[in-house]
Amino acid sequence: MIALVGPAGIGKSRLVHEVQSATAAPPVLSDWSMQNHRSGPPVWPPFAQILRQAVHANDALPSEQVLKRLEARIGGAGIVTEDLRLILDAATPPKQTPDTKGVEKTLYLRRSLRRVLEALCADDASVLVIEDAHWLDFSSRDLIKSLLSDPSARYACPLLITTRPEGAGWISGPSTEIAELSSLGLADAFQLTEDLLSEGQFSRDLPQLVFEKSEGNPLFIEEIVKYLRNESALKREEIAAQDLGAVAAIGDIQYLFLHQVDRLPEYARRMLQYAAVIGHAFQTDLLRRVVPSGSTNDLEQALATAVRAGLIFATPSDEGGVYRFGHVLLRDAIYASLLETTRRELHLATGDGAGGADARACDR
Repeated sequence: MIALVGPAGIGKSRLVHEVQSATAAPPVLSDWSMQNHRSGPPVWPPFAQILRQAVHANDALPSEQVLKRLEARIGGAGIVTEDLRLILDAATPPKQTPDTKGVEKTLYLRRSLRRVLEALCADDASVLVIEDAHWLDFSSRDLIKSLLSDPSARYACPLLITTRPEGAGWISGPSTEIAELSSLGLADAFQLTEDLLSEGQFSRDLPQLVFEKSEGNPLFIEEIVKYLRNESALKREEIAAQDLGAVAAIGDIQYLFLHQVDRLPEYARRMLQYAAVIGHAFQTDLLRRVVPSGSTNDLEQALATAVRAGLIFATPSDEGGVYRFGHVLLRDAIYASLLETTRRELHLATGDGAGGADARACDR
């Protein structure tokens, strides 16, 4: 197991995406920030999400179809269909669940999960990724530790975990490597700033000011430069004193994110508000049901506009129509900017739009 530990915006997710692009097979991924407030026992839905992502199935695909895909991928590994079903539908266990109770039932589920993960990781080109592990509840941490410490388990692929420092205390073990990602030093921050500003001349005071404002956080540095470009400051031969003052007046990363959102057309802004209520990842099918007015083309144009602005990006799915915010902090900034009454209205609309079995698509 490799743990990437660092504060928000330091580059953990970016490293994960680089690993994904470098491997022959895409990693099986679970994002624990998407699991909050979901129904059922909190320990099992994230692993059910792993099974879905392993076969590129979004939350809207019925469980029976997901089972067929899983059986096609790992059925030859001796995996019992009911083991897959137990994990996939752990929030509402089927009647066929073995007649075990308490500790026995938990142990059975753990053994089933271990067998499934071994089969999924049989291909050493795959990577099992758990992002935002600082959101893990105690039961999930305990389950992961027990799976990793099981001497009979044979995982061919590595486990990559990302977490903030406050959530890394439980990560340890002889086969564990911890990589602590820290803020950039002055020289590296200067180099990054100059690379981002390579298209034009700029004041010598700018890299120093950016470093002081960002405290060496790479994401913050990039967003400050993007802010200056959006304000057309970098189109002039040299940034004037008032532009340096504008950088000094920047409050925090949320300010920069919301500044980008405010530049979008009204319908695109509204779409992102609904998307933020749905979660870090969201489906266009659900957006169509909850975003008021506008045609299908309007929604597609709004999504395309947000993609061009670098605010969201499409994620692999055989069903298509699945997007994620560029950074969880962006989603959090949009969500936090909503007035309480507006937030309540959007939650009600999203809950009504999700409904029934699709309620999994909304994480709040």
